[in-house]
Amino acid sequence: MTTNVGAFRTTSPPTLSDPIDREQINQLNAYLEDVFNQSNGRVNLDIVTTTKASADNGEIWIFNDSGTYKLEFRANDSTHTITP
Repeated sequence: MTTNVGAFRTTSPPTLSDPIDREQINQLNAYLEDVFNQSNGRVNLDIVTTTKASADNGEIWIFNDSGTYKLEFRANDSTHTITP
């Protein structure tokens, strides 16, 4: 199953200050890798057979209900299901 995932959002870019230190470079690299992975479709979703009970808001996963795949996500402290 493949799909375009448009719901993922990147974090805000790190704020850099002068002089740039190693930690700022590490934060910038992590941010750029996140942007690259999302823009090139390299985002992996968990495939589960039971709904996640302890998911965080903004988390997205694929629910396999005996061969029927549904997209589920957590928003506003409740789980929502999208059925094809």
